Amino acid sequence: MIIGVIIGEFVPNVQKAFDTVSLKGVSVPIAVGLIVMMWPVLTKVQYESLPRLFTSRRLVYHIGISLFLNWIVAPFIMLALAWATLPDLPTYRTGVILVGIARCIAMVMIWNQLAGGDANYCAVLVVVNSGLQMVLYGPYAIWFINVIGGAHGQDKIHISYGEVAISVLIYLGIPLSLGIITRTAFLINPRTRPFFYRKFLPLFSPISLIGLLYTILVMFAYQGRHILHNLGPVFRIFVPLVLYFMIMWVLGFSVVYWLGRRNRARRQYAGMCACRGLDTNTYYPEKTGPDNGPVVAPSSCTPQPAQQETGFWGYDMAVVQAFTAGSNNFELAIAIAIAVYGVGSDQALAATIGPLVEVPVLLSLTYLALWLGKRLSWDASANSATSA
Repeated sequence: MIIGVIIGEFVPNVQKAFDTVSLKGVSVPIAVGLIVMMWPVLTKVQYESLPRLFTSRRLVYHIGISLFLNWIVAPFIMLALAWATLPDLPTYRTGVILVGIARCIAMVMIWNQLAGGDANYCAVLVVVNSGLQMVLYGPYAIWFINVIGGAHGQDKIHISYGEVAISVLIYLGIPLSLGIITRTAFLINPRTRPFFYRKFLPLFSPISLIGLLYTILVMFAYQGRHILHNLGPVFRIFVPLVLYFMIMWVLGFSVVYWLGRRNRARRQYAGMCACRGLDTNTYYPEKTGPDNGPVVAPSSCTPQPAQQETGFWGYDMAVVQAFTAGSNNFELAIAIAIAVYGVGSDQALAATIGPLVEVPVLLSLTYLALWLGKRLSWDASANSATSA
């Protein structure tokens, strides 16, 4: 980020050079970096196991939680934070809101991988949210900026489904297709499967982090001059974004952890009731037994959680939900801001500040997740995720 900003400030005409070729309002060097960043991550997803995931009750629950956090909670939190911290800067506020309603695509896969989350479930949630994004981003942008956000005149946004759909197809569809083709090319032949897992993936996977660093470098070289000459508003934009990423991440992580504790407590209580020959439908372990005393399992009976429930609300899924809720599709927000307001606009600058804040904040939260994975009590399947 620092090197990129220095390049943007001191290298002449660097932004003009990046603008020579653009892809749906985004500089091609940035677009290439985003695609390269996603390609190895999406190659590692086990697409062959996805049909089995869609028959799982676990997936239904987690899709519901993800949709609630991403499409109901997150946009209103960002709107509230933007108005609370930027009431006198409507153009920058608009760019921040554009980031808030652009749900996760690329970065969440990187953070989930670093924190040891479930890659397959993460891929499913990303695809589901991306599909909804094609349909909902347009009306959400108009509603949250023009109607609720109180925009008027040049601050109003006019956007079509086509712009959003094409942007999502570029930044998710291209690397997704490359990932599927690469994986299929190796796994279709049994002879190349060992090579794919033992040789190819260990060499190919680091390209995603190289792509991430390259994308950040180019992005901040692209906007470096604009950032340095607007330091006052830039530092004010930091406030709602930092608060937003932290609130949404903590909310997603806490929901899964709380549901896991509640689920385990109910299973343990059901086991104690079964040991005593009581009704296993009794609601909660704090309830008293039939003699108005606490329900205590006999010493000879040590009920264990049902095996099929293990990991249902484990660490790996807490990581998936936390980063899915806390990450944003900044490439779409930047593309829309540039296409609607122009590359040098305050809205585009505010959208560009999104990854400037998201990268260090979510990297810190990655370390926090790994620490919490070892400190908190999780289902058995979570232990493998944290140790990995």
